[in-house]
Amino acid sequence: MMRSVLFMILAVAYACNINAQVFSGKNGDVKLLGKAPKETITASSKTLKAKIDIGSKEFNFRQNLNQFAFSQGDLQKKDAEEMYWETDKYPNADFKGKIINDVDLSKNGTYNITAIGDFSMHGVTKQLKVPAVIKVNGGTLTINSKLKIFLSDFDIKIPRLVVLKVAEEFEADISLTLTN
Repeated sequence: MMRSVLFMILAVAYACNINAQVFSGKNGDVKLLGKAPKETITASSKTLKAKIDIGSKEFNFRQNLNQFAFSQGDLQKKDAEEMYWETDKYPNADFKGKIINDVDLSKNGTYNITAIGDFSMHGVTKQLKVPAVIKVNGGTLTINSKLKIFLSDFDIKIPRLVVLKVAEEFEADISLTLTN
């Protein structure tokens, strides 16, 4: 009898430990691509921070907007930070959501998931669906996702003078590795 009780306690403790596992990382890649009629803008950063709690399925990430390197150099970076993103007031882009799929991320495998939550940028918060592929291998989760971001959704205005050089829509290609 005592063995059965001890076994049950250990089994419950193990199950709770698996469900409470939090995976995090702080060196994720973000690549931005915006195609306007007269110019293509690309930018990249390796400072995406993210966290997934596999028990609650909470999925959060944050990107400091000052950490991008632009294809056209420092002038393009300065324009993005000062004229569009206004990083002195709104330094980060944040997502706080939950994975809606019925997946068990405590088991090795590759999973197509969708997270739904609040994406905040430039002082505006919008509900966003984030599709992603998560590969689980031991104590590591590798996440890949593509998002489309429309500047007008976040009250970012493009001056008429540069409307042919700045895209209204940007694709964000996200790749990161999380460990527990």
